[in-house]
Amino acid sequence: MKVIYKADDGTLFETLDKCYDYEFILKFPEILKITFFDKNGKSYHIDKNNLFDDKWYNRAEAMIVHNDAELNGLHQIADDAGWPEFEEIPEPGFWIRKETDDYGFWEKEVNKWIDV
Repeated sequence: MKVIYKADDGTLFETLDKCYDYEFILKFPEILKITFFDKNGKSYHIDKNNLFDDKWYNRAEAMIVHNDAELNGLHQIADDAGWPEFEEIPEPGFWIRKETDDYGFWEKEVNKWIDV
């Protein structure tokens, strides 16, 4: 027996996770346009083949959210994956992750010029 998962647009997948990732990107394609930065300042984007992988989330030290569509996608993926820090970002902009002894949070960098 072989189980096949069918996305809403008819595309077939062998795993539920791949089907879910595909449908998520269909609903929120802008999520792939957010620019993230690791601790060394190297930029990267979400890997559409590993959408809910904690590795890209854990690497994020800064990000550029260009518009409300990207912000909506960020909030949706944060809600689905259980990444509450991303849900706290209220608007597009350049965001830097900060930490206290107790928790991490995102702070908007208002003095840095970016093309949002």
